Amino acid sequence: MKNSPPTYAQQRKHPRIPFSLDVDWGETRACAETGRVTSLSVGGCFIETLQEVAVGKPLFIRLLLAPGSKRANEGMVWAKVLYHLPKLGFGVKFKKLPGGYVNHIEDIVEFYLSSHDDD
Repeated sequence: MKNSPPTYAQQRKHPRIPFSLDVDWGETRACAETGRVTSLSVGGCFIETLQEVAVGKPLFIRLLLAPGSKRANEGMVWAKVLYHLPKLGFGVKFKKLPGGYVNHIEDIVEFYLSSHDDD
């Protein structure tokens, strides 16, 4: 019996959950592009957008997780593009998260997973 290679999801270090959040992103802190996060983990996220982006490209993402967040530099995440799906979006690995974001994302993921255990 042949062993099949692990899927990308099986290779992930952190659990990823469905998540919906509008974000701004770009090559600079100005974050001139828009998109929507559709999945989230402590390690990264998927951003739905029609914009093209190169694999390996470093990006900034304004990820405002707290209600009422509005400051320009609040929630600024530095990430690297891991893969791109044309006309769908791209997946990123977080390289640097703002203070407290690791714990905040862990809490979001844990809450989602515990509330969906019965599914």
